[in-house]
Amino acid sequence: LNTVFAIVCGETMKILWFVILTCISCIVGEKILAIFPSASKSHLYSFEPLFTTLATRGHQVVLVSLYPLSYKNKNFTNIVINTGILKKRYDYSNLTNYDPSIQYDNSIVANIIFRDMAEIDELVLELMLQKLNDKYEFDLMMTEIFNTDLFLGFAHKFQTQIILLSSSSIEPWGTYRFGVPENPSFIQYANSYQKNLVSFLDRLRNVYDILYFKLYYEQIHIKTLNQVAKKLFGEDMPPLEELIEQSRLLLVNTHSSFKPVRPLSPQVIEVAGLHLKALKPVPKDIEDFINASEHGVVLFSFGSIVQSSTMSESTRRAFCDVFSQLPQRVLWKWEEDEMPEKPENVKIVKWLPQRDVLGHPNIKLFISHGGLLGTIEAVHNAVPILGIPFFGDQMQNIAYLAQIGVAIQLDFVNITKESVSYAVKTLLNDKSFKERAVKVSEIYHDRPQSPLDTAVYWTEYVIRHKGAHHLRTAAVDLPWYQYLLLDVIFVLLLCCITVVVIIFYVVKLIYKTLCETKQKQKIH
Repeated sequence: LNTVFAIVCGETMKILWFVILTCISCIVGEKILAIFPSASKSHLYSFEPLFTTLATRGHQVVLVSLYPLSYKNKNFTNIVINTGILKKRYDYSNLTNYDPSIQYDNSIVANIIFRDMAEIDELVLELMLQKLNDKYEFDLMMTEIFNTDLFLGFAHKFQTQIILLSSSSIEPWGTYRFGVPENPSFIQYANSYQKNLVSFLDRLRNVYDILYFKLYYEQIHIKTLNQVAKKLFGEDMPPLEELIEQSRLLLVNTHSSFKPVRPLSPQVIEVAGLHLKALKPVPKDIEDFINASEHGVVLFSFGSIVQSSTMSESTRRAFCDVFSQLPQRVLWKWEEDEMPEKPENVKIVKWLPQRDVLGHPNIKLFISHGGLLGTIEAVHNAVPILGIPFFGDQMQNIAYLAQIGVAIQLDFVNITKESVSYAVKTLLNDKSFKERAVKVSEIYHDRPQSPLDTAVYWTEYVIRHKGAHHLRTAAVDLPWYQYLLLDVIFVLLLCCITVVVIIFYVVKLIYKTLCETKQKQKIH
């Protein structure tokens, strides 16, 4: 008995010490500033679990965003900036105004991403500076890499380390700061409307797209941001380029299971699926509707921005005519109270918990606009997709899934009853799409850590190692001509030309000598 008692006491003390040490490690947390000025809620929701988990683990997290989070914790503060300052110059919600040509014109896209957002960011920054006064102290700053470099001024203001976050693929103007290769022969521009890089013209257009946005950022946008930064942060504000080079880590919302493989540097960590939380019960009316369908359910949702209820009558009729012929039921996110001539097997709802609905085993097909979060949710649950992309990275999201046999892509402007019927029935009846979706989902899930655990680990890794400078590749510090080996190529080319010239003149001299010798022999 004494021996047993000693063992029990020993194990109890070990557990007690573990709890004490855990508590101590939680108490000694970092002060983290997270800034999310994006007008898109999905950008914030992509990384919400990271911020809340860091707070749960004892770090003091201050999140500045345009939208409030419901999470409550003594270590978590959410500063919400008034969203009334946002300006909508391009309305993607109304499908009657949809113009696909916008996606093809780089000047329009660049104006949206850079010029228009820079104006909004300046207004947001003015309000943030009023909230984030000198009473705050921070050790680490986290913000997006998309078009928010202006806010890196806070890293200078509070003298913090920098971790960047990407809610989509890495943009061309973000690769160089982490030494990520950007070879346009096989790495496609993230927001390209092209489906793949098959022909010479495809690759030529891809080179143009990547160079256009990279040069627009470096030659125009960053100069504008530097002027605004000096005006708002003060004249002692260093160039944003210097702060950009101090970025220590990039957490990117991609994974090789559903995105084309590309080389990454040690500072870039893929965390796709970070936003996925444990499944919750869906509303009872939706659950009853799904459970009552013997042949399964088709989920139709264009996300939180695009409103399917604004589509033309002819397009709506094309969908409804096809749905009325299906043995499956259709759950349709429709923003109006009524739908004209709604088929009996269709249920319309103004809102639905998309992630939880997609997790229901009776969902057989997802008709989607191809937003990245919805795409990840479908891959997570092995649901085939009928993709109808509109803008941004949606084209590439759907194009690659179609390439690997998980989706079929349709162009919204060319929607007909015949095209919808073919796509829907093929995806529902051809078992290869479901089988491939299951395989892709298995690859997606087969990771040593969950996306959230991975993001938390690497965030704290940067904290533990004071910036983790050892992860930084030398490529970041090289001038572009050295990175591309143009100086070496130039010298080698010069050497080759020199050798050729020398050979030419030697041959010429020999030829001339021989000719002169023959001429002398003729004279004699």
